[in-house]
Amino acid sequence: MIVMSNKIYRVLDEESGTYISKVAGFIRSEKYTNVDSAYVYSKEQATKIVELMNYMRDHMLKEENLPSGLEENLRNQTLAIIEVELKDVKLSLEEIARALESAKSKKIPEEQAFRNAQWERIRRYHDYFDYDISTPSHQYIYMRNCF
Repeated sequence: MIVMSNKIYRVLDEESGTYISKVAGFIRSEKYTNVDSAYVYSKEQATKIVELMNYMRDHMLKEENLPSGLEENLRNQTLAIIEVELKDVKLSLEEIARALESAKSKKIPEEQAFRNAQWERIRRYHDYFDYDISTPSHQYIYMRNCF
């Protein structure tokens, strides 16, 4: 079980301006353009991603016949673990609608309902970090375009 802290982090490739995410054992590099990009992690998970990326980079640089552009990009790659604020975690329209319904039914301020929805999204990110792709629900998640 992962203990949630109040601090959340992203892994940034400073050279390209993309964020690195790990989903079910797969590495993703993407700009933060939509709800399901640029996942946030605990410091421990972000550190594991950086270690994995550094290992892969070192391994790839040992390969012969590496395209020069790729080799240059790998040599220039600088990864940073950056702390982000909860307000930077985007919600989908469906999550916003559920948060508004939650605020009404629980009689809590909308701001609190949105924070709760953001923390729920963060918990899902943590679940996806080591998600086993051999489970039947894995295919369901991809069919639903959750990633």
